[in-house]
Amino acid sequence: MDTAKLNAIVTEYNRRVDVLVPQLDALIGPLDEAHRSAPMFEAQEARAEGVGMRALNEFKTEHRWTNPEDTKNGVYRIDLASSAVTDPYEKRMRIMTQVPWENTVQRLLEDVYTFAATGPRTRAGWQRDALAVMNREVDDPRGWIILDWDKGNEQRTESRPCYPFVPLSEEGLGSRLYPVTAETTARLLVEMTYEWGPVGTEEQTRAALVDARAVLHRYGDRISCYSNVTEARKTPSPDLANGITGWNPFTEFIGDFGFVVVSSEEVGVFWAFDAR
Repeated sequence: MDTAKLNAIVTEYNRRVDVLVPQLDALIGPLDEAHRSAPMFEAQEARAEGVGMRALNEFKTEHRWTNPEDTKNGVYRIDLASSAVTDPYEKRMRIMTQVPWENTVQRLLEDVYTFAATGPRTRAGWQRDALAVMNREVDDPRGWIILDWDKGNEQRTESRPCYPFVPLSEEGLGSRLYPVTAETTARLLVEMTYEWGPVGTEEQTRAALVDARAVLHRYGDRISCYSNVTEARKTPSPDLANGITGWNPFTEFIGDFGFVVVSSEEVGVFWAFDAR
């Protein structure tokens, strides 16, 4: 090993480093200032949250949840189904929440003999899913309210959990239902409120339709609806001005009508009964 040569290399290395030390020392101040000026993660996170909060209202048109014509008269009805919203972002953000939905359902149906329940949509098909709701086999997937007048009825037995509905197969269910539009479905919900119709005044009808559309809004914009009213046999948009005049029976009562609403995630069953 050439020790003398190695020592010479080390000496030259130390000489060059010693020359650089004063230059590096002179940079300590500017480097510290740069370190202090660099944004911290916490600061950037706070900035992002601030921008997010502003985005809720400042970067888009804020939706009015009340009708200006109502508020002028001291009425503050929340219009969750207003057709005045045209902004696509705002439409996506209009998510029905539990308390307003439950209040609306109760306002429409609590005083009339009805069944209103929702179950999950499965791969078994919407007919099977609807029967599961009628048979009380499933709970509301969101844990929201269910209106079931016959929950404690002793006529509901293990052999007939679907009471007051008659036992049906999937084919039997499908054969008694006709496709209807979402607007017709909302009108059917209003008919339930007025116990088979005809409905009340124009103002009462308008208010009830707002509520009915709000109930359906839970299921989203892409829904399929089916009803047993015979007026829908020829058209999915029948004229219901004279109330419900015919139906394919789902019970042994003197009359019953309703609808099934199907979304990609849920199946709702809403039914009214005339047990006189």
